[in-house]
Amino acid sequence: MDETVPHCNWDKIICTDDGYMSWIDLSSNQLTGSIPSEVGLLSHLIGLTLENNQLTRSILSEVGLLSHLIGVTLKNNQLTGSIPSEVGLLYKLERLTLKNNQLAGSILSEVGLLSGLWNLYLYNNQLTRSIPSEVGLLSYLWWLELYNNQLTGSILSEVGLLLDLEHLFLFNNQLTGSIQPEVGLISDLSVLNLFNNQLTRSIPSKVSLLLCLEYLYFSNNQLNRSIPSEIGLLSDLRCLLLYNNQLTRSIPSEVGLLSSLRHLHLFYNQLNGTIPTELDSLENLEATFNLSSNVLTRTVPMELGIMRNIEKLHLSNNKLVDSMLHL
Repeated sequence: MDETVPHCNWDKIICTDDGYMSWIDLSSNQLTGSIPSEVGLLSHLIGLTLENNQLTRSILSEVGLLSHLIGVTLKNNQLTGSIPSEVGLLYKLERLTLKNNQLAGSILSEVGLLSGLWNLYLYNNQLTRSIPSEVGLLSYLWWLELYNNQLTGSILSEVGLLLDLEHLFLFNNQLTGSIQPEVGLISDLSVLNLFNNQLTRSIPSKVSLLLCLEYLYFSNNQLNRSIPSEIGLLSDLRCLLLYNNQLTRSIPSEVGLLSSLRHLHLFYNQLNGTIPTELDSLENLEATFNLSSNVLTRTVPMELGIMRNIEKLHLSNNKLVDSMLHL
């Protein structure tokens, strides 16, 4: 930048009428090194965007001095260290985007002080330990994306307090324990992705209360009970992925009520009994329909073979007596 030009005339810098910097957007500028501590002197700043650079080292505690910030975007850098607790002082913050860095340590309880937060993006880092219960205090949160970290512990019941949440992405972590029934209280939830964790026990029947749900991903866990029949109440559901668990008992016939369903994968479980004839009502299923590697028995309903949008029907590695196994 040309230092002979007043800073308020710099490209991607917005100033107040009094000449104070209010918004800095230096994204995609090949910036290197650390974020200077002098940033903390910009007391009128409401937006800080430094994404898509090569910034290194840690996020400095001085960021907590910027009490007017409503948006912080530091994604797609090489930032390390932990998230400073001083972030909790940013009481006006609405968007916090730190994804695609190398941040480590835990998600601090101070995040619960960000009462006006709408979006929290911390995915693709190296965050560890459990999700703090104080996340449940973020009552305005729409998007919570913590995937591709090393988070442990359980999904806390406090997640049910996030009544405005629409997208919950916790996949590719090391979360354990059961899926809490309080998740069914998040009435606006559209996407629930818990793929590739170590979750156990049952799929809570309260999931059926999520009437806005379109995408449900519980694959690659250790869920070991039955698929609740109440799942048939999710009339807007487009994608149901439950493969590679330890689910038992029969496929509930109520799955056939999911008229909006486009993708259904239940392979690599321990499902038994017969294939419900009601599944032929799933007229919107696309591409591959996979029930392979279970313990399904008896004959295959002929109606499954004429489902118009299915390219491949996988039924192998079961105990079926029908010859129609690879349509």
